[in-house]
Amino acid sequence: MVASTALELVAALVTVVLIDLEYFRSIRPSLLVSAYLFVTLLLDTARARTAWLISDNRPYPASLCASLALKVLLLILQNFEKRSWFIDQKHNMSDESIGGPFNQGLFIWLNSLLCKGYTALLIGNELPHIHEKLSSEDLSATFEATWAACNQKRKNALLFAVVKRLRWEVAGIVLPRLAVMGFSIAQPFIVGKVVSTLEQTDQLSLDKGYGLIGATAIVFVGIAVCFIP
Repeated sequence: MVASTALELVAALVTVVLIDLEYFRSIRPSLLVSAYLFVTLLLDTARARTAWLISDNRPYPASLCASLALKVLLLILQNFEKRSWFIDQKHNMSDESIGGPFNQGLFIWLNSLLCKGYTALLIGNELPHIHEKLSSEDLSATFEATWAACNQKRKNALLFAVVKRLRWEVAGIVLPRLAVMGFSIAQPFIVGKVVSTLEQTDQLSLDKGYGLIGATAIVFVGIAVCFIP
């Protein structure tokens, strides 16, 4: 108990320092801080629930709930956009490029475009700016340099040039795809467990019901968040 509390204190101090460093040095909300707060929020929710059920010492679960509330507040504040803090030349950046992990994973940045397109006819000037990495001018220059530096006579030279140029972008989709695979594998087991539980004739305990609700929410929200194109 003492060791875990000490580690949580160190993690909290490191998180505060990291939030300060990331906020002034990155145009988008921090992926590392958001992922840490989101994962620990899910785990601490289970801890707080268990503490309220088995602990006679009320201050301990109360402190866990206070910690949960603080993490929720930090997670919300952390994912606010920083466009109002940008200098003039960065105000025209795309909504996707400055959005946080939840904004991109749930495609929240598209909502304004969909609402506007539903009520009015969109023309070229009204379309939002595309992501800077998709700019044809920048991609053309970087691909031309990569293609000139590679061995163009080897087999699949174009494929190797594309992978070499976009290696970090390709590597960035591996972990989310693995997470989607894991959540997709867990999905039929969750559905089967829910159905078998509902078919039971005896009375369903509230603890088991809340556990199934939480597991179902984690699986489906995890699929939505990790399914980043």
